Amino acid sequence: MTFVSRLRRSHWLWVLLCLGLSLSTLRWVQDDSIVGDATQNLSIAYSLFERGDFSQDMGPARFTHSVPSDFREPVPPALTAVWLRGLRAFGVPFTLDSLHHGEHTRLVKTVNVVWVFGTLLAAWLLVWRLTRSRAWAFAAVVLIWLGFLNSPDTVDSLYTELPAACGLLWLSWALLRAVQQRGGLPWAQAGVVLGVLCLIKAVFLYLVPLLALLAVFGQAAGRWRQRLVSMALLVLGALLVVLPWMARNAVQIGSFQLTQGRSGWVLYKRAMLNQMNADEYRRAFTLWGPNFYQSAVKGSSLAIAPQDLRSRDGALRRLYIGPSDFQASDFQAQATGRPEQAVTFYRQTSARYMQLRHQFEAAGAAFPDYAGDATMQREAWQMIRARPWAHLRLVPLMLWRGMWCVSARGGLPGWADGPGKTGFFEGLNLAAVLALFGTGLAAVVRRRPDGLALTLPALGMLGAYTLLSQNLPRFFEPAVPVMLIVLLLGIRAVRRWRRPAPGVPA
Repeated sequence: MTFVSRLRRSHWLWVLLCLGLSLSTLRWVQDDSIVGDATQNLSIAYSLFERGDFSQDMGPARFTHSVPSDFREPVPPALTAVWLRGLRAFGVPFTLDSLHHGEHTRLVKTVNVVWVFGTLLAAWLLVWRLTRSRAWAFAAVVLIWLGFLNSPDTVDSLYTELPAACGLLWLSWALLRAVQQRGGLPWAQAGVVLGVLCLIKAVFLYLVPLLALLAVFGQAAGRWRQRLVSMALLVLGALLVVLPWMARNAVQIGSFQLTQGRSGWVLYKRAMLNQMNADEYRRAFTLWGPNFYQSAVKGSSLAIAPQDLRSRDGALRRLYIGPSDFQASDFQAQATGRPEQAVTFYRQTSARYMQLRHQFEAAGAAFPDYAGDATMQREAWQMIRARPWAHLRLVPLMLWRGMWCVSARGGLPGWADGPGKTGFFEGLNLAAVLALFGTGLAAVVRRRPDGLALTLPALGMLGAYTLLSQNLPRFFEPAVPVMLIVLLLGIRAVRRWRRPAPGVPA
């Protein structure tokens, strides 16, 4: 047996392929400043590296009295902290500022190569388990690299969508393994993976009951006692991972939650969007839609002119946070906590947050940010309960907004940006979304446990974000690798149906 054939048999050749493709994505990692939510992940990672505390506190007294935080999920900052230790071991003299917006920003963002490699390896193992075909597993790895990973939107930051995409693939693989094998151990292992994923994105905690039903109804065989034991082991595995973190939050912060400080803000904005009038609703599909849709409605009543967004009396002004006649005053309203003076739904929400924060600070609350966010969550649910049909009316629009999540900024080296490239990725995006929903529906109708294991976690995440958030396209990004795999498997199924080849892996 030759060395190459041994590599093929042991799959190490494909591990090296995943590693090579992972390293190739580093060309997109630049020294641009880390912004947005990624800044919080960096601050916490630096705190873990510097003094072993999960905290965003960077004040001068942080070494003697650090303020604990559960504002972000712990796994991504923890891995980044380990990465920082590696950089320091190699003698890199970084500071928080040089990591945030300086000479070492690019170095800290290269931690994403770990998540990229984990994503590709999970894709390989998942498709191999489904097809037992190296060709299709290779095609899945390349397609995910092309359509998701090889892009600055994915790897050039410290957002948690890439870690969540990695975890989501591993969860589907673990669930697939559980439904294909007898015994309770695979379900317990799947529960552990689910627990880790909850510590990457807290939204997956909502999926624990849904996936527990998969353990009961998704198994092809087994007595009811065995199914209930599988369900219990799945839930127990997840709880063994998340409960220690929640207990830490209860002891240090006084809240038995995975994270806090953001969920109320997100739900409040979703409740504010429910106030859209008919014209805002119709044309929001254009505002948040792909280029081909915007071109198709040009010249019609669904088209959008710049003044609709940027003018203080524009018809769609409440949906737009870019440069406008009212942007400066909206920022002022946000900073001073005066939501009644803000124009956009976004700034009204942020201004309400600042208003509550100031109030709780004046009242001497130990954690004014968290107290304000909890208040916003209660107010948001009150608004939703007062107008439930308005909330449900927005579901198609929120799904539409989030589903256009495949970036056209990456692709093959040398592939210049332009209409053709944009059209290709929008078409790929649409096909992948339809494939995911179609396969999920078919798995339910035909009671296919393997199809449910593949699609249910991703569909559950999409449903949670659609119902409970403003659903930026970034929120759906973790599902892109699963969507691309499902699309590829659909192509394989059509190929096998049209040209069956008995005895030959297709």
